[in-house]
Amino acid sequence: MTHSTVDKIFVVGTPRSGTGYLSKTIALMTGSGYVGETGLFYLVGARKAIRYYQLHMKPHHIFPYSRMKYQCLSALDTLRMKDRIYHSVEHMVLMSKITEFDLKPRNTLYKSYDIKLSPVELKFVDSTARTIKKTLQQNGFPEMVQQYFTIFRKLRECRCVVEKTPLHIKYLPVIHQVCPNSKIVMIVRDKRDSIASYLTTFHHKKRMSHLNLNFTGRKQWIVNVTRMFIQDIVIEKWAENQDWIKKVNYSDFVEQPEETIIVISEWLEKDC
Repeated sequence: MTHSTVDKIFVVGTPRSGTGYLSKTIALMTGSGYVGETGLFYLVGARKAIRYYQLHMKPHHIFPYSRMKYQCLSALDTLRMKDRIYHSVEHMVLMSKITEFDLKPRNTLYKSYDIKLSPVELKFVDSTARTIKKTLQQNGFPEMVQQYFTIFRKLRECRCVVEKTPLHIKYLPVIHQVCPNSKIVMIVRDKRDSIASYLTTFHHKKRMSHLNLNFTGRKQWIVNVTRMFIQDIVIEKWAENQDWIKKVNYSDFVEQPEETIIVISEWLEKDC
């Protein structure tokens, strides 16, 4: 990617569709810095930049917007005393410490490698989070996102960054508006397989115990998960026609990974 203008590569897709494996493969093949799952758009932008989000989420019938929904989520974050910007910065610094990784299906690399932050690094996280919040308040959400990735590039000393948050698939227009020099790789898997994998992974007693669900509650949870996955089909059909989004079939990637990565690399080299 020596002559490409792409500085950020976002990998999106329905959960349990191979986003982690694909994103790490792209990072290794292109020599990019791998920041993993930041949740910047899903967890930060929708709450802290509601007006900007509402303005650019088009077409509205594919990306429905509910101001009340995100205000409620913001209020819930306040009640929980959950600082999502701080957690995103902490994640960024932890990921910057990982110089090598394999392609095993690990959800959080720094937890797998037992990487911790030193007191000096914790102070850096705290000061950086305050700086990014100030940028968000004074200059808006796009400047905050650019600043986030700029800091990560300096930490990793890389030119291009690979980010993967599966649920960012619901915020594609905002990503394209905020990061015009970026490209998006969307991996598509048969929804039946994705749902089965999701339920197998998360529908265990130990993982579900904190929800304290009875049989009816568990059944409703499964219905909600299935509905969420099926809704992504409409987004995927829309995304296929966008020249800044590359569709990758999960089956092709699993059966022919080298050929698939070559096709992706060639597409990343082209200017849209």
